[in-house]
Amino acid sequence: NSEAQIAAYKAGKTNLLGFFVGQVMKETQGKANPKITNEILLEKVSNGLYDIYDAVKFILQRENII
Repeated sequence: NSEAQIAAYKAGKTNLLGFFVGQVMKETQGKANPKITNEILLEKVSNGLYDIYDAVKFILQRENII
């Protein structure tokens, strides 16, 4: 459940960011740029991201993967 993991991240478990990046890389089959993915996820989580798959969709569109 990504909502619970995002809440845990916001509560101080910042090591979960690596998990989120890994999930994006998995969903994009390694096509997303990890540095850009990390930056986007930081921004999205700070601005109210509640579902990791919303971020995946955004990254796929931004990176012209889909």
